[in-house]
Amino acid sequence: MDKSTSIQPEKRPRVVLGGKRGAGSVFSPLATQRIYLIVESVGGGESVSDLSPFRPHREIMGILGGECKISKTKRGVMLEVARKSDEEKLTKMKELGGIKVKLARDTYLNTSRGVINHKDLRGSKEEEFVECIPDVISARRIEIKRGEERIKMNTYVLTFDSPTPPSEVKAGYLPVKVRPYVPTPMRCFRCHRFGHGRDRCRRNIDLCVKCGEPGCDRSYKCLNCKGDHPASSKNCPKYLGEQAILRYRAHNGGTFGQARAAVVVEVAEIVRTGCVGRTCPEGDGPRDSTK
Repeated sequence: MDKSTSIQPEKRPRVVLGGKRGAGSVFSPLATQRIYLIVESVGGGESVSDLSPFRPHREIMGILGGECKISKTKRGVMLEVARKSDEEKLTKMKELGGIKVKLARDTYLNTSRGVINHKDLRGSKEEEFVECIPDVISARRIEIKRGEERIKMNTYVLTFDSPTPPSEVKAGYLPVKVRPYVPTPMRCFRCHRFGHGRDRCRRNIDLCVKCGEPGCDRSYKCLNCKGDHPASSKNCPKYLGEQAILRYRAHNGGTFGQARAAVVVEVAEIVRTGCVGRTCPEGDGPRDSTK
């Protein structure tokens, strides 16, 4: 490809959609700390997801006598409740619609991740966060590689046993601010679409990341947005849209579909114009300090 037509790297804008909880968000955040439960059939036979939607709804509302959001999933039926007392009532349920069932918390939706950074954490161990901080179920220290040397940073990614992370934790006597961890959008390295990895891709032919075709013609054409850049570009409107959804979910919890619905207008505008209306110079990714 001619150097004169090559794409020069640009400073990537950091999308902020939804804002931080309690920070004047332009969106109405999801109800905080909701509990997500999965109802699955046991012993084989008919699945609860095959039942008419009327009977499960009638029986569950009869147990709770209050608000509960019910939706269908591949595993069975998902329930969203706002109170611990509602969860305790539902765990006593042994049958639903005449089918024997088991009920458990959804591991993915009932956990969240947050990033902490402080120079005084340089001597801390990962297991100390799990042992000493309530609701922390795992901790991972960020490391970077410089040459052959791996350097441990003063930044940790904590996993919390709650749908959204707290705004602050106490690391012993030290109060430390927590920022929601925003993951990088998942892109398949075979078809270069977002939302799945190569091992789950339905295509059996590798597509070129530059032109989106099986055989590369060396001209840039993103197969996600049809723009003149490769599908791996961090400035791709589709990438920025996926990033916006993940950022909203990191701040507010809920399912990916709920986050997508909450920012659908802004994402559509990003894809249409290729522009980001609001930016955050610092972003929410892990920041490190070794001093």
